[in-house]
Amino acid sequence: MCATATESNQDREYDPAINNNHGFNNPTLGRALTPKDPAEGYGMINVDAAIQCLRRVFNSGGTGDTFGNGGFDKRASGCNVVLTNGIGYAFELDVPAGADFDLYLYSATPDPLGNPVILAASTSPTLGGTESFSYTPPAGPLDPLPYKTYYLVVKRVSGSGTFILRYPPN
Repeated sequence: MCATATESNQDREYDPAINNNHGFNNPTLGRALTPKDPAEGYGMINVDAAIQCLRRVFNSGGTGDTFGNGGFDKRASGCNVVLTNGIGYAFELDVPAGADFDLYLYSATPDPLGNPVILAASTSPTLGGTESFSYTPPAGPLDPLPYKTYYLVVKRVSGSGTFILRYPPN
Protein backbone atom coordinates (compact mmCIF):
# COMPACT_ATOMS: atom_id res chain seq x y z
CA MET A 1 0.00 0.00 0.00
CA CYS A 2 2.76 2.50 0.89
CA ALA A 3 4.76 1.72 -2.26
CA THR A 4 1.86 2.72 -4.49
CA ALA A 5 0.88 5.83 -2.50
CA THR A 6 1.38 9.13 -4.31
CA GLU A 7 2.15 12.57 -2.99
CA SER A 8 -0.62 15.14 -3.21
CA ASN A 9 1.70 17.94 -4.39
CA GLN A 10 -1.00 20.36 -3.21
CA ASP A 11 -0.78 23.37 -0.92
CA ARG A 12 -2.28 22.71 2.47
CA GLU A 13 -4.90 24.95 3.99
CA TYR A 14 -3.60 27.97 5.83
CA ASP A 15 -4.89 31.00 7.69
CA PRO A 16 -3.45 34.20 6.15
CA ALA A 17 -4.43 36.10 9.32
CA ILE A 18 -1.85 34.13 11.33
CA ASN A 19 1.60 35.36 10.28
CA ASN A 20 0.73 34.92 6.61
CA ASN A 21 2.14 31.38 6.85
CA HIS A 22 1.20 30.28 3.36
CA GLY A 23 3.13 27.16 2.45
CA PHE A 24 4.41 26.48 5.96
CA ASN A 25 3.23 22.85 6.06
CA ASN A 26 3.06 22.14 2.34
CA PRO A 27 4.31 18.69 1.36
CA THR A 28 7.70 18.55 -0.31
CA LEU A 29 8.02 16.51 -3.48
CA GLY A 30 10.56 13.96 -2.30
CA ARG A 31 10.53 11.51 -5.20
CA ALA A 32 12.96 8.62 -4.58
CA LEU A 33 15.42 10.47 -2.32
CA THR A 34 12.93 11.19 0.48
CA PRO A 35 9.84 9.13 -0.35
CA LYS A 36 8.14 9.81 3.00
CA ASP A 37 7.06 13.39 3.73
CA PRO A 38 7.29 14.29 7.44
CA ALA A 39 3.73 15.71 7.42
CA GLU A 40 2.04 13.74 4.66
CA GLY A 41 3.66 10.33 5.12
CA TYR A 42 3.78 8.35 1.89
CA GLY A 43 0.81 10.28 0.50
CA MET A 44 -2.56 9.30 -0.88
CA ILE A 45 -3.38 5.62 -0.95
CA ASN A 46 -4.02 4.13 -4.39
CA VAL A 47 -5.72 0.84 -3.66
CA ASP A 48 -6.18 0.05 -7.36
CA ALA A 49 -2.41 0.29 -7.99
CA ALA A 50 -1.63 -1.86 -4.94
CA ILE A 51 -3.99 -4.56 -6.23
CA GLN A 52 -2.43 -4.28 -9.69
CA CYS A 53 0.99 -4.98 -8.16
CA LEU A 54 -0.32 -8.25 -6.77
CA ARG A 55 -2.47 -9.37 -9.70
CA ARG A 56 -1.03 -7.89 -12.92
CA VAL A 57 2.07 -9.62 -14.25
CA PHE A 58 4.37 -7.48 -16.37
CA ASN A 59 5.50 -9.05 -19.62
CA SER A 60 8.44 -8.05 -21.78
CA GLY A 61 6.09 -6.86 -24.53
CA GLY A 62 5.21 -3.91 -22.29
CA THR A 63 2.18 -2.48 -20.61
CA GLY A 64 0.49 0.87 -20.46
CA ASP A 65 -2.07 2.88 -18.55
CA THR A 66 -3.62 6.35 -18.55
CA PHE A 67 -3.42 9.03 -15.86
CA GLY A 68 -5.64 12.10 -15.68
CA ASN A 69 -5.54 15.52 -14.00
CA GLY A 70 -8.84 15.28 -12.12
CA GLY A 71 -9.14 14.75 -8.40
CA PHE A 72 -10.56 11.25 -8.90
CA ASP A 73 -8.38 10.22 -11.84
CA LYS A 74 -5.81 7.47 -11.54
CA ARG A 75 -2.45 8.63 -10.08
CA ALA A 76 -0.48 5.36 -9.91
CA SER A 77 -0.23 2.08 -11.78
CA GLY A 78 1.59 -1.08 -10.80
CA CYS A 79 2.49 -4.62 -11.78
CA ASN A 80 4.71 -7.41 -10.56
CA VAL A 81 7.71 -8.69 -12.44
CA VAL A 82 9.82 -11.79 -11.86
CA LEU A 83 13.55 -11.17 -12.33
CA THR A 84 16.36 -13.72 -12.39
CA ASN A 85 19.18 -13.13 -9.92
CA GLY A 86 22.42 -11.93 -11.53
CA ILE A 87 20.77 -10.87 -14.82
CA GLY A 88 20.63 -7.17 -15.76
CA TYR A 89 17.33 -5.54 -16.77
CA ALA A 90 16.76 -2.09 -18.29
CA PHE A 91 13.29 -0.60 -17.78
CA GLU A 92 11.93 2.24 -19.90
CA LEU A 93 8.88 4.42 -19.38
CA ASP A 94 7.58 6.51 -22.30
CA VAL A 95 5.94 9.58 -20.76
CA PRO A 96 3.45 11.64 -22.79
CA ALA A 97 4.42 15.20 -23.76
CA GLY A 98 3.73 17.74 -21.04
CA ALA A 99 3.52 15.12 -18.27
CA ASP A 100 5.87 14.17 -15.42
CA PHE A 101 5.58 10.49 -14.42
CA ASP A 102 8.11 8.59 -12.28
CA LEU A 103 9.08 4.92 -12.41
CA TYR A 104 10.01 2.86 -9.33
CA LEU A 105 11.15 -0.70 -8.68
CA TYR A 106 10.26 -1.96 -5.20
CA SER A 107 11.27 -5.07 -3.32
CA ALA A 108 8.31 -7.33 -2.61
CA THR A 109 9.56 -7.45 1.00
CA PRO A 110 9.38 -4.30 3.15
CA ASP A 111 12.14 -3.26 5.53
CA PRO A 112 11.97 -4.39 9.21
CA LEU A 113 9.74 -1.39 10.06
CA GLY A 114 7.28 -2.17 7.26
CA ASN A 115 8.44 0.61 4.94
CA PRO A 116 8.64 -0.04 1.18
CA VAL A 117 12.16 -0.57 -0.18
CA ILE A 118 13.00 1.31 -3.40
CA LEU A 119 15.60 -0.67 -5.34
CA ALA A 120 15.78 1.59 -8.40
CA ALA A 121 13.98 4.68 -9.66
CA SER A 122 13.84 7.14 -12.50
CA THR A 123 12.47 10.42 -11.21
CA SER A 124 13.52 13.03 -13.73
CA PRO A 125 11.47 16.24 -13.53
CA THR A 126 11.55 16.51 -17.34
CA LEU A 127 8.15 16.75 -19.03
CA GLY A 128 7.54 13.98 -21.56
CA GLY A 129 10.24 11.76 -23.03
CA THR A 130 11.66 8.55 -21.60
CA GLU A 131 12.41 7.67 -17.98
CA SER A 132 14.71 4.68 -17.49
CA PHE A 133 16.87 2.72 -15.06
CA SER A 134 18.79 -0.55 -14.98
CA TYR A 135 18.73 -3.10 -12.19
CA THR A 136 20.52 -6.40 -11.59
CA PRO A 137 19.02 -8.52 -8.80
CA PRO A 138 21.81 -9.74 -6.51
CA ALA A 139 22.75 -13.39 -6.65
CA GLY A 140 23.71 -14.91 -3.34
CA PRO A 141 24.73 -18.39 -2.20
CA LEU A 142 21.91 -18.46 0.37
CA ASP A 143 19.10 -17.63 -2.08
CA PRO A 144 16.83 -20.69 -2.30
CA LEU A 145 15.42 -19.56 -5.67
CA PRO A 146 17.29 -18.11 -8.67
CA TYR A 147 14.56 -15.48 -9.15
CA LYS A 148 12.42 -13.06 -7.14
CA THR A 149 9.24 -11.06 -7.57
CA TYR A 150 9.45 -7.26 -7.59
CA TYR A 151 6.91 -4.46 -8.02
CA LEU A 152 7.10 -1.87 -10.81
CA VAL A 153 5.13 1.29 -10.01
CA VAL A 154 4.50 4.33 -12.21
CA LYS A 155 3.43 7.47 -10.34
CA ARG A 156 1.94 10.65 -11.76
CA VAL A 157 3.56 13.89 -10.56
CA SER A 158 1.86 16.23 -13.04
CA GLY A 159 0.13 16.23 -16.40
CA SER A 160 -1.94 13.49 -17.94
CA GLY A 161 -1.91 10.95 -20.73
CA THR A 162 -1.04 7.38 -21.58
CA PHE A 163 2.36 5.87 -20.77
CA ILE A 164 4.09 2.74 -22.07
CA LEU A 165 6.34 0.70 -19.76
CA ARG A 166 8.71 -1.91 -21.20
CA TYR A 167 12.02 -3.59 -20.60
CA PRO A 168 14.35 -4.28 -23.48
CA PRO A 169 17.36 -6.54 -22.95
CA ASN A 170 20.12 -4.88 -20.94
